[in-house]
Amino acid sequence: MIAHGRFIHQRSIYSMAIRDGQIVFGPENLSENDPMASPPGTGYIEPSQADWDIFKTGQPTTIGPQKDEYGTYFSAQAPISDPHTGKVLMAIGMDVPADKWVAQIAIVRLYPILGTLILVTILLGGISAIQWRNYLPTERQKQLRHLETILVAACALVVIIAVTTVTTLTENRERRIIFDQMGSSYAGKVRDVFFSLKNDLASIIRFYEGSNHVDGNEFRAFAGPVAENAAVQALEWVQFVPAARKELIEADAIKDGVAGFAIWEKDANNGNFPARSRPAYYPVYFAEPAPGNEKALGYDLGSEPVRFAAIRKAIHTGLITATAPITLVQKTGKQESILVFQPLISSKYPDTQTDNGNKNVEGFALGVIRLQSMLENCLADSIHMDQISIRLVDLTETENPKLLAVYPPAQTDKSAVDMSCSKESQPKNIYPLFFFGRTYALVANPSRQFYLVHSSITQWLVGLGGIFLSAVLTAFVGFLRNRQIVLEQQVLQRTADLHQSNEHLKNVTAHATEMADRAEKASTAKSEFLANMSHELRTPLHSIISFAGFGVKKYAAAEKEKLQDYFLKIQKSGKALLEMVNNLLDLAKIESGKMCFDFARADLNDLASQVLDEFEFLISERKITVQCHKSDLELQALLDPEKIKQVIRNLLSNAVKFSPVGGIIEIDMSYDDKAIIFSIKDQGPGIPEDEIEIVFEKFMQSSKTKSGAGGTGLGLAICKEIVEAHNGQIAATNNSCGGSTFIFTIPLPSDPEPDEISLTAAEVSH
Repeated sequence: MIAHGRFIHQRSIYSMAIRDGQIVFGPENLSENDPMASPPGTGYIEPSQADWDIFKTGQPTTIGPQKDEYGTYFSAQAPISDPHTGKVLMAIGMDVPADKWVAQIAIVRLYPILGTLILVTILLGGISAIQWRNYLPTERQKQLRHLETILVAACALVVIIAVTTVTTLTENRERRIIFDQMGSSYAGKVRDVFFSLKNDLASIIRFYEGSNHVDGNEFRAFAGPVAENAAVQALEWVQFVPAARKELIEADAIKDGVAGFAIWEKDANNGNFPARSRPAYYPVYFAEPAPGNEKALGYDLGSEPVRFAAIRKAIHTGLITATAPITLVQKTGKQESILVFQPLISSKYPDTQTDNGNKNVEGFALGVIRLQSMLENCLADSIHMDQISIRLVDLTETENPKLLAVYPPAQTDKSAVDMSCSKESQPKNIYPLFFFGRTYALVANPSRQFYLVHSSITQWLVGLGGIFLSAVLTAFVGFLRNRQIVLEQQVLQRTADLHQSNEHLKNVTAHATEMADRAEKASTAKSEFLANMSHELRTPLHSIISFAGFGVKKYAAAEKEKLQDYFLKIQKSGKALLEMVNNLLDLAKIESGKMCFDFARADLNDLASQVLDEFEFLISERKITVQCHKSDLELQALLDPEKIKQVIRNLLSNAVKFSPVGGIIEIDMSYDDKAIIFSIKDQGPGIPEDEIEIVFEKFMQSSKTKSGAGGTGLGLAICKEIVEAHNGQIAATNNSCGGSTFIFTIPLPSDPEPDEISLTAAEVSH
């Protein structure tokens, strides 16, 4: 146990038996100073039920984890039964510490756990990346469009590695099963040789026990056929010869058919010479088969220390015993051999006792085994021997295991064996052989041919097939992603085109609607303009005709003041008619670009004062207060004084016209670094917000001023054209407290210019 345990690096191998109703420990491989050691006969204090069951069922079992007085272990136990009755005599067990077992299980579990974690991490990371991509700009999303492809490829790679690994492990397990079957078969053949030799030696002992005397012919007749069929070098009889009977037995041997028999030994030079005097001799008396073994006859096995040690042990124990590896005196090549002694204990020589003085020996049945030849002979008819190599190792000397034989010789390293033999990385099986009082091990290793015959082609097929399928799947996903991007781009392009077409259609529709509205408004405005014009023209003409008629009829009888009043009213109506005609003419000139502007330097303060003087009577008549805020400085600009006065006149006229009686009109004149600013603020009805932009268009009037105040809708349009002809701007706003404010600006001259310039409207616009 100690030798085998050291060779397989197993610390705790033990035996158990039942004595007096209690499980006790037998021999074990633990050293005496080991804290876990139990000397033979030590009772097992805390056995488990499984420990008892193995003696009842006779079935091998694995137990654990179980805790006893020695610690916590996983145990494997196998019974040893009586071959005749089947009763379990003892059990052989082997313990593995629970922490070591759990650590090994954890290592085995680590790889699938790591693989699962890697796969889950890739999946979660890929899904998170895809979700994150959805929040990126479109162009950035396009750059990361193959995240799904990468995710599929990564997951497929992990799955391929996992499947290939499982396939490899499965193939290795199947290959290991095949290897185990082959190794067990070959180990069984070697065991059969040893069992056969044991039985043959026992037969010889029984043959001698049943005979008073055995001569050479009888031994040859009995042992010859057995030796021919045995995978051994020879079957021999070793005679115990006391010193006093040496000459007598030598003579008897010659009589028994051994010609020239004499007891001899080897000298220091390995030569043969007669045996020296000693208390007892152990010569080879008979040997079968005789050819090739004649040199061994008469050789005193007690003269050589290794052989004599085995003899002493056999006598002492009364059991079959083998020598340590030796070289035969037959000199049958340089190979290790062993001699196996089966003693015949009797009282034939009562005067020659063993060292203990309790046993007498008559002789030994001896088996001679050339280990290399034995291994070759017993395995020669085995099939597939080119796929496995066998090494027979002697483990009895625990500090120095010895290589005894190898098979096949050409494929196996014949170097010396040490404890590293069992640590090789390549697969191997170790079959213990406990025979003849010694410990052997048969070490089986797969050869290169084994791997060629049982090659792992499936794992390559699975791996390459998985890679191919993964590549196809990845390419397909990549194609789908590209196709999706192309379709999305096409959809976006079509959507953009439709949106653009829709917007264009909306714009066209809106423009058409606007143009229709404008046309309708223009038509309405023209209709209203014509109605207003007919009314405005008819009113002064009717006044002129009426007052002229009064003058014609009543000039002789009318008083002078009355006639003067008629002429004043005729004059007033004529002026209104003239103003209306002038506005029409001005509008026509502006639209045709033929209105002439006479630009000259003028002060806006003076122009405003002149216009205010013109409206003095009308303002006082309506009891309107005009607050004119003039600038302290001259508001000089290059402008057409008459045209600007016309603008001021129109704006002031509207303010007076729409202001309530007793209202207030504010006029403000100022400037900034770019322009002169003129504003006029009234307290009239104001302008609807949706009409502020159109009050400056031709023929347009505010809906709040269409009734009651009169007008043609040309004044503001003419004002806008005149102001814009001066490169200025005009605008209208509503006051927060009611009424409206009109503002226009005239740019200040940037460079010195002549005092007067005459330009047409067309030239001004250019």
